[in-house]
Amino acid sequence: MLRSLDRLDRRPRAFAVEVLFADAAGQPADAALFDAKALSGPADDVAARLDALRQRGRLSGLRRIRLAATEGQRAIVNSGAEVAIVTAAQGFGGGRGGAVAGDQGFGGGRGGPIATHVNRRNVGTLIEVLPRVAPDGIVQLDLKVEDSRVATENGAADAAQTMPSLTLTTMTGTVSVRPGQAAVATGLTEIGTAQRQTAVIVSVRPVEPGEVPVK
Repeated sequence: MLRSLDRLDRRPRAFAVEVLFADAAGQPADAALFDAKALSGPADDVAARLDALRQRGRLSGLRRIRLAATEGQRAIVNSGAEVAIVTAAQGFGGGRGGAVAGDQGFGGGRGGPIATHVNRRNVGTLIEVLPRVAPDGIVQLDLKVEDSRVATENGAADAAQTMPSLTLTTMTGTVSVRPGQAAVATGLTEIGTAQRQTAVIVSVRPVEPGEVPVK
C-alpha cells in the first residue's frame, strides 16, 4: 500500500528515446548481424558497433530518430512529405532500332518520346511510444513504427527504365529495456512485392529535471 502511494506521489519520469533503423547490405551473412545478443547492451556500445558495420559496408542504411517521452504518456513524432513517384514509363517509336515491341514501347528504338505515369505518395516516419516503468526499473515501451521511403532500384539495363520503389518498414509491439541500454526488435520491410527483416534498435535514457531531453 505504501509503495502504491509513493508511485502516486512522485512525478512521472521523463526519458529520451532513440530509435535506430539498420538495414543489412543484402548478403546472407549480413542477416546474421541482426540477432538480439549482438544488438543489445550499453546503448553507446551498440551505436558504435552499428557505425562500424556501416563503415565496413555490412549495412545498407542506418538512421536515427530521437524523441522525448514521459512515463505513462504517449509521445508521437511524425515527419514526412508528399513526393512524386514514377510508377510506369512507356517509350514510343522515333529512335533507332526497327519495329520491335519491347519494354520501351513500339518502334523498338531508343531516342523516341517517353510517356511517364506519376503518383503522389506520402512518405516519412511515424513513431508512437508509450513508456511504463516496472518496479524493477525496466522501461517497457509500447512501440509503433511506420517508416516509408522512396528507393531507386539499381542495375537496370537503361537509366530510363530505372523505376523508384516505395519501401515500408513497420513494427508494433512492446520492447523492454533498462535505462542506458539498447534492445532490438525486428521490423518488416516491404519493397514492392519483396519482404525483408529490418533491425529496429531502441534505447532509453532518463532525463534529469531541467535537462533538454533531445538535442
